[in-house]
Formats: sequence, C-alpha cells, structure tokens
Amino acid sequence: LAAIYASRGLHKLAAGLYQKTLKFYESSGDLRGQSLVLNAYGDSLLEQQKKQEALETYSRALEFSERVNDPGVVISTFYNVARAHLALGSPEAARPFIQKSISLIESLRANVASPEYRASYFSGVQENYELCIHVLMQLEKLKPGQGFGAEALAVSERARARLLVDLVSQARSTPRAGVANELLERERRLSESLRSQVEYRMTLSPNQKAELAEVDDDLIELRVQYQALLVELSQQQPHLFSIEQAPSPDLQRIQNELRGSDTMLLEYSLGESSSYLWAVTSDSVKFYELPSAKTIEDAAREYYELVTTIQGTEEQVSKDYQSNIDAAHKLLSEKAAYLSRTLLGPLAGQLGTRRLLVVLDGALQYIPLDALPVSGATNGTLLVDTNEVVVLPSMSTLIAIRAKQNRSRSTGKLVAVIADPVFSGSDARVQFNANSSATNQFNRLTHTSEEADAIGALAPWGTTLMVKGFDASRETAMSSDVAQYQIIHFATHAVPNEEHPELSSVVLTMVDRNGEKADGLMPLHDIYSLDLAAELTVLSACQTALGKNTKGEGLVGLTHGFMSAGSKSVVASLWKVDDRATAFLMANFYEAMLQQGMSPAAALRSAKLKMKQDKRWSEPYFWAGFVIQGEYENHIEVDHHSTLFGLMLLVLLALVAAAVAIFQRRRFSASHSS
Repeated sequence: LAAIYASRGLHKLAAGLYQKTLKFYESSGDLRGQSLVLNAYGDSLLEQQKKQEALETYSRALEFSERVNDPGVVISTFYNVARAHLALGSPEAARPFIQKSISLIESLRANVASPEYRASYFSGVQENYELCIHVLMQLEKLKPGQGFGAEALAVSERARARLLVDLVSQARSTPRAGVANELLERERRLSESLRSQVEYRMTLSPNQKAELAEVDDDLIELRVQYQALLVELSQQQPHLFSIEQAPSPDLQRIQNELRGSDTMLLEYSLGESSSYLWAVTSDSVKFYELPSAKTIEDAAREYYELVTTIQGTEEQVSKDYQSNIDAAHKLLSEKAAYLSRTLLGPLAGQLGTRRLLVVLDGALQYIPLDALPVSGATNGTLLVDTNEVVVLPSMSTLIAIRAKQNRSRSTGKLVAVIADPVFSGSDARVQFNANSSATNQFNRLTHTSEEADAIGALAPWGTTLMVKGFDASRETAMSSDVAQYQIIHFATHAVPNEEHPELSSVVLTMVDRNGEKADGLMPLHDIYSLDLAAELTVLSACQTALGKNTKGEGLVGLTHGFMSAGSKSVVASLWKVDDRATAFLMANFYEAMLQQGMSPAAALRSAKLKMKQDKRWSEPYFWAGFVIQGEYENHIEVDHHSTLFGLMLLVLLALVAAAVAIFQRRRFSASHSS
C-alpha cells in the first residue's frame, strides 16, 4: 500500500505506512523485513529529491542487511547507497558501494548451475553494472587521465555476453559420459517434446488464440522441466556447466588483441541518463558521452523500420505498399544521417579506412552500422565504402574464441552446404503426395538451390559436401561429418523466437520422399550441443542474427548458438532478406573468399560493395542485412591443388577406361578369329 501511495505522489500517506510496517518488523526482530522497508522508503525519499534523508535511510538498511544472510538484499542496498551518493554529487563516495555490489553479483552468478538460470539472474542485475559505469565515467570527467574511463570499459565488458563466453570456453568432449541412463533418456524425450511443440505452434494462425495460449503454457512447462534436468546433470557432473572465473579484459589486454592491424574498437553502453562510447586502438583510448538510451534506441528503431519497409507485410495492399516505400525513401537518408551523427559524430575524422569492431547495446544490435553515412561526408559516402565493419558481442567473446582449441580439420573439407530442404507434402519433389497431411507455413526458397550450386562451382573439386532436398535434414546438419568442415552454409528458412530464444530454429527437411512428416527443426538447444571445427557458419536465411534481447547477454538466438558450438565467426541476417538478392550476394561473397583469398569479413564487405553498385540491389535493404560476428582475422584454407588432382584423376580414369575398352576389343577379336 505504501508503494502504491508513493507511486501516486501521496508521500505523506506512504511515509506513515512505511513507518507502521517498519515498527511491525522491529517488534518481531525481522532484520530482513526492516532492511526491505527502509530500502523502499529510501526510494520514495530519493524520488522526492530528499537526497540526504534517502542516504541516511539506505545506510540504516545496510546495517540490517549485512546482518542477514541474504546476499540479494545486500546487493540491492549497496546499489541504493551508491545511487544516493551519486545523487548528492559524490561519485567518489558511490564507487566503493557499487563495486561491492558487483563483487557479490559475480560470486552468486558463478554458483548458478543452469546456463539459462545464470543468464536470467545476470539480466536482473544489469542496473548495477550500468550504475557502476556511470559512476566511473563521472569520475573520469572530474579527474581525467586517472584511469576511471578505462575501468568503466572493463566493467562494460563484465556486463556483456557472459553466458556466451562461458559456453565458448567450456570443454565439449563427451559431455554426457558417465551420466545415468535415466537422465539421458529424460533429456532425449524433453528435447523431442520441445521440438514437436515448436513445430505444432508454427502451424497455428494468430487467430487461434486459445490453442496458442495452450501451446505456450506447455512450452513453459517443458522449459522448466528441461532446466531442472540440467541442474540434475550438473550435480552428477559438476564440470558440465562449470565456468572459469577468468577476469574480464582490461584496457591493456584489449589493446594487445588489436595489435598488428589497423583496427578500432567501438564499444557502446546505453544508460538511462547518459550513454557512453569507448574508441580503442592498439595505442590509444578515447571516451565520449552520448544521449540517453531512449533517445538512441528510438532513433535506431525508426531507422530499422524505414530501411525494412520494402519487405512489406501480409496485410498491405499493393497501393499502400508503394506509398509506404515512397514515404520511407524520403525519410531514410535524414534518419540515417541523424543516427550517424549521434553514434559516429564524435569520431569524425578519426575512422579513416580502419577496420571497425563494434560492440553494440540494446536496439543498436538491430542496426547495420556500415549502411550509415560517414559522419560529416557530403557526397553520400556510407561507412561500407570506407570501412570493414565486424560485430562483436564483446571483446571478451573474441578473446575466448581465440583461446579456444577447435577440433582438427582438413583443408580437403572446405564447405558443407545444406540447402533447399523439402518443407511440405505438396512439394513437387515428393513422390507420393496425394494423401500427405504434412503441410506447414514454409514456402520453398527457389533460389537457394542456385545459391548452393554457385558455391559448389567456386570451391575446388572434391572439397564440398553438397546436400539438398530430402538430404538437407536435421540428422545431416548435426552429423560429425558436417562438423569437420571449415565453412557450414545453411540456405533455408529460420525461425527466430524473441520471446523464448531457446526455441529459435533452423528449418530443414520436414517430410520424407513419401510425403510423411519428418523431424526437421534444429532448435537452439540442438545447436548448443554441436562440436564444430568451423571457421565460419553462414546462415543464409531471414532474421538469423536476431533473438531475444537479454540484458547482459545481447541477442540470444541462432548466432549465439553457433558461436558457442565452436564456429569462430557467423554471417547472419538482421531482417527478412530477399531470396534473389541473397543468392547474388552469396555468390560474390564466396568468390572473394575462395578465389581471391579474402578473410570472411573482408569478403562480405566486397560482396556488399558489388551489390551496392548494381542498380537492382543498390538499396540498403538488399545488401546491408547480412552482418558478420566474431573473429575477423581468420582465413579460409583453400587447397587449390585438389582441383588439379581431380582433373588428373579424371584423365587417369579416362585412360584406364580406354585401356580396358581396347583390351576387351582385342580379346573379342582374338576369340572370333580362333
């Protein structure tokens, strides 16, 4: 009741109820209850700008909370005391309290067994990291050059993609060895049930609200059971989900990672009152204060809506569609320029032609920075024209990827292409489809087969695994053979699930040759279980770079899954990409990698530039949607000798066949003459 009164501005009534409740807890000796009431009353006082009273109230709460064995209450109280000190204009006094709260958070996080629970807990305490960054950056303004800005960068790294770093760092060899058969069987059944429910949900229309609600309830229950099972597994094998408490990289470590290349890290942290940008090279670091998270995210969402207007919606009639595109064209350049000034304006004249590693936050994760105009340029130059742009979940992720010992692989296993699956019993490729009930919402992507053939034509003979149609199955995609290839390329549909990211899936062949239903979904928990040797995974499908925007983790989805499974880098899409344009981009991308020897990051930029110069595909919608995440210095090892060997082998086989034919002809002639 006190909280309700306070929220309505009835502070006198709220104060009376807080005091009444406090006396109740005092009479029963409940220290935890007293701490909670004092924290809530302090919030009310701070909202009224009674800053000193709020600090005194929070300080009393801290006395009680430290006597109670409840680290959650202690963490909240440390946060509140720091907040009050900052409100009073003393970031120096706030600093030790917010740092203590983060130390406690780190120790708690390490003891959470299930990865999903760990990420869930971490997302709930992100305000502590945000406040710590703000305190340190205020100290940097007051006392420049004393290292507070660099310390804030280290805190920003501690607040990002921690689950992904854990998963990348974990050993993946025989993770289920020694686990009780009963647990393994339960895990198998739960995985099948999850896939089945996700697949069934995809068959429902938005109008089937009751059925959707029922399926969603079932999915929640299955997820709870699955997480509980993971806790049991971790108790049997503690190493399964154990995490190394490696320190987050400091400025020196980050700069060491950037040495040897003309590369700049741009790391963004969005905050309620102020946002921050760190620009780091191998020998310099600069700090910038930006507008609030709301200002930046509103601009980012507006830009995203404008650049993707061309994809349309199912409800639009053709007349509305064209008028919307025309309106979007008029606004797009203006909004792109504003976003560029906001995000890149402070760096005007500093970017040059450097490679840019961008660590984004919040709604910025949906924006392709290379499609923005170069800040200050008057000739329409975009960032892609001057700079190679690579997205990183965090610098910590890149360090973990580089430290990871991937499985050994052969240069003879270059590209595994999984393309053009069969989704429905009505597909012309199904032999006996007259009575097939196996139908779903996915249409055949007609250009993905051409895309696959183009990749195969660019790779040396004998170095590709090409699976299409019925063979483009979940079993094939998860096989140990595919896991050995340097590049794994999916040309198919994908289903991002922003509400429940673990249900995001790659869609593979869903019917067999007789039109009978097949298990064709490869959801995120299947992807996490892979053990890849890949330098690169290409997700040539719609919205594969998206996922649930989880505070402290970023976009949790397919990209997250393939990087955690061992892929050093991932190319994925930010929106619903055009089928034909994607085939064109991918052909140029692979030509640059396999024929010209470019790194995946450089090859993607090269392909985008070719698209941009073609009138058919010059709009950013067609080329800017694909982004590369992860390692940027990796090169694909192409054994060009295999082509020569293949030709020699073909010639040899032809000579052998000719010799056999001559020998048989002579035997035939000899037998007739006798």
